[in-house]
Amino acid sequence: IYTTLQSYESNGKLEKHQQNIAKKIKQSIVNPAPVRGISKVVTHKVRYYDPTITLVEDIKDSNGNLIAAMGTKVNPLDHADFNEEWIFVDGNDKEQLYLAHNFVAEKEEKTKIAKIVLVAGSPGSKKEGHKEHFYYFDQFGKYCQKFGINQVPAILRQKNRLIEIEEVVVK
Repeated sequence: IYTTLQSYESNGKLEKHQQNIAKKIKQSIVNPAPVRGISKVVTHKVRYYDPTITLVEDIKDSNGNLIAAMGTKVNPLDHADFNEEWIFVDGNDKEQLYLAHNFVAEKEEKTKIAKIVLVAGSPGSKKEGHKEHFYYFDQFGKYCQKFGINQVPAILRQKNRLIEIEEVVVK
């Protein structure tokens, strides 16, 4: 590697090589690779994700006092609400973006928090007409994996002690 870099430097190609690397990195940030295995919703469907976990070991405080025993079932929604609604969409599909914008506007009217999460397209802040939207991106498909999302648009919201996942057909 050192020899290659010396060669690039001596013939003036090092700076060009560094510029190419920087350009590729910027491109991957501005337009990340789409989440794999995601298709467009064909049939409306609602299903639920249970976030309950079973402790695989005792949890103790710094003094060794037992907080929760191994085998205890814990649902994080018993301790904190998920007071947001997320809509997962393909940012390259204008119909899905239109649906997402309307979804966010409807939630904002009711003073609820709503987020647009892209599985393809460019994340960040974009002005659409008179409204500015911020697009999150499900990098490496971590949320899609966690919640079993393989079709979009999909809406996530809390329903009691579960997370509801609603797959919506775009008309």
